[in-house]
Amino acid sequence: SDEEIDQLFTACAQDQNFSLFIDLEQQTVTASDGFKASFEIDPFRKHCMLNGLDEISLTLQHEKEIHAYEERAKQRVPWLFMND
Repeated sequence: SDEEIDQLFTACAQDQNFSLFIDLEQQTVTASDGFKASFEIDPFRKHCMLNGLDEISLTLQHEKEIHAYEERAKQRVPWLFMND
């Protein structure tokens, strides 16, 4: 909530040793002063972050299918691949 965010900013400004622990898997934020809150995150984004996936690595998960498609395309429209 906005109130919890304000509380964290205030605590951070007042304490040089303030720290946060963010547990993405459990979707919690815990502060060194005892503050604890949960947060929502899109399940797909959470999966990507937990597994270190970006747009390229997501695409590369389908590398075999992409290669198979390209091979079929070479048979159907070979002129598009003449410089290959």
